[in-house]
Amino acid sequence: MSITLKRLAERSKVTVGAAPHGHISYDKSLDRVWVLNSGARTITLLDGTSGEVAGTIDVGGTPRHVILDAAALAYVAVDDALVIVDAKAGRVAKRLPLAGGRATCLLPMLPRRRMYVLGDAGTLTVVDTAQQEIAGMIATGRGSNWGQPHENTCGKLYVANAASNDMTIIDEATEKVITMVKVGRRPHRNAIFRERGLIYTADLDDGTVTAVSIETDAVVATVRVGTAPFRLIGIEKKAGRPDLWVLDRGSDRTPGEITVVSATEHRATGKIALMDRPCNWLYDGPTAHVVGMRSRDLLVVDSRSASVIGSAQLTEDPDATSFSNMVFSRSGNLFIANANDTVSVFAEA
Repeated sequence: MSITLKRLAERSKVTVGAAPHGHISYDKSLDRVWVLNSGARTITLLDGTSGEVAGTIDVGGTPRHVILDAAALAYVAVDDALVIVDAKAGRVAKRLPLAGGRATCLLPMLPRRRMYVLGDAGTLTVVDTAQQEIAGMIATGRGSNWGQPHENTCGKLYVANAASNDMTIIDEATEKVITMVKVGRRPHRNAIFRERGLIYTADLDDGTVTAVSIETDAVVATVRVGTAPFRLIGIEKKAGRPDLWVLDRGSDRTPGEITVVSATEHRATGKIALMDRPCNWLYDGPTAHVVGMRSRDLLVVDSRSASVIGSAQLTEDPDATSFSNMVFSRSGNLFIANANDTVSVFAEA
């Protein structure tokens, strides 16, 4: 297979609000990049083509996660509220107070007119997006910090509970808890692998991933991977192989890497060496863009050849606290949220 090497270079750097930046997202319909400024209680809007500041929205609290819908509405998890923003007008349209503690992140199911808000008190608040009102609350585990699936239903919702080392499984139709499944220590994220009928958790403190059957709700396998796994994705559609890729943060003694796990054999089948302490990744089709929190490196990894095919040098430390600290705009610009009050804009060199 012939692979073209990819080179990226920083095109510009723009000042936004104060870090940390809990999330960076992209509104394709308006060509706007949304940068959440948790240190400033604001959201900065950047033009996706020029990279320049296009506006600022005061959300009246610490923004942590944003989901944009097709109706030009943005749902923002802000402290103890869900803030609904009119994206075209650039202003807050409604604020829904939450009773489930501090909002940690959002689990969107907008085709079903639902937005689920995870809270640090072990709850999942149900929001009816058609009526723009709270419709209920579901008890989860402790330290709920991520949920799956997003948008495309599989009939169930899965919430990873980092503090109670388990995953809550919820019937999507009834919005009732089906069961709680024990997984590894501190499940940091989970990811759905639809082609294999599995949901995986990245067990940060165990160096494992746990595979759970969507059909039976039972643990199928626990697979040893690298040190501190914290991101994971099934790449069968991207590469044609039934593999799960796991991004391992590493430690002072162990470098960061991607562990390749066979979803049919339930074992690690390979590793891809990366930089020291990778802190996030972003896929563009079959290609992963990985940034490091210490080395100021960006590596481009091709899932088809399982190899590094490009790189770039960062001029700032990327924000290591974000759900996602990178996003592409339709013009091909790559926006990277930094650990200070800036965003770097990269383009192909």
